[in-house]
Amino acid sequence: MNKKGQIISLDFLISIGLIVIALGLLVQFVEGNSYEKKQENIFRELKSVGSAASENLVSSNSINCEIAQQNYKIANCINLQNIGTDSEVENVLGIPEEYEWRLTWSGGTRGSSNPLNAENIYSEKRKVLTASGSVSKSVLMQCIYGGTCALPQTEMTLKVWK
Repeated sequence: MNKKGQIISLDFLISIGLIVIALGLLVQFVEGNSYEKKQENIFRELKSVGSAASENLVSSNSINCEIAQQNYKIANCINLQNIGTDSEVENVLGIPEEYEWRLTWSGGTRGSSNPLNAENIYSEKRKVLTASGSVSKSVLMQCIYGGTCALPQTEMTLKVWK
């Protein structure tokens, strides 16, 4: 009778141990899932702000190239003379105040210095045509129809972080 009681106690301890292990694994899985969801939401938010800012960069009337004497703006063509101060560019990009950003291209930079301790950074590169001043219609037509394009193609990189 004493041995039977001891076996039941041992079975009970083993089952409690297995339950504790199972609960530990369950908690670890839930915490891991929660962290992944949090990181995914942070990146989704950064991507949303960064993509919108990148689209604003190439489609903004205030910095896009203008066809001479016709008052038409050219998307994906940046008039480098119209790129103003950091705050002016930030207004063009439409980046909220709680975000930091940096725009770089071969001829310059705007925005904050490169992030040293930011955990999440969204970066997007755009190839754009650049000009200094207005563009004649004939120069634009050469670029469109495959002739020798007088407008240099520049890669602009926009980084956004929080």
